[in-house]
Amino acid sequence: MEARLGIAIMIAGYWIEKRTNTTLFIAINNIRAGKDIDLEFYGYEELYLKRLSERITDTDSIKFIRIYSYNGAEQPQIERNLREGGFRRLSNVSAYGTDIALV
Repeated sequence: MEARLGIAIMIAGYWIEKRTNTTLFIAINNIRAGKDIDLEFYGYEELYLKRLSERITDTDSIKFIRIYSYNGAEQPQIERNLREGGFRRLSNVSAYGTDIALV
């Protein structure tokens, strides 16, 4: 249960692919305590994708992507897509001491 508790805080934002409008990308804050985490441990696995796909019918596929590279560096293309989608990163506002985004 503890792993599922932080699941909403870990979502940085989402966007739909511009060219075809068929893929929903969900960006995950994947760095905890300076290390890249196992997304499946926190509930981001194939079963979760399947459940989301059953409820979200406007897209053909849903993909989880890591907002940071394995060493904690930001990925500019993901940050750009999040900004264009209206998401802003706020520092030091969560109980876990990590960044979250407001929807």
